[in-house]
Amino acid sequence: MKIGGFSNIQKVMNAYGASKPQETSKSQFKEDKIEISQAGREYQLAMEAARKLPDIRQEKVEAIRLELESGTYKVDADKIARGILKGAIGEEE
Repeated sequence: MKIGGFSNIQKVMNAYGASKPQETSKSQFKEDKIEISQAGREYQLAMEAARKLPDIRQEKVEAIRLELESGTYKVDADKIARGILKGAIGEEE
């Protein structure tokens, strides 16, 4: 079998024409826009501020540790009970 040149391909290209890709105007494409509400912006600021806070308040942990070691740490049962009840009924402190 003999394979010839590109004559067959050239004939097809001549018959249909080698067209260039059409340029599209910018008006054919719509731009996406997003608008963030005031509440969304405030939420974003609050989240950024929260990320900057340390996960553990080391100075408070150290103070409680020292009180525990010295035996001076006092548990306020009333405060704990109020906190539990407020959490149960959905009140914020």
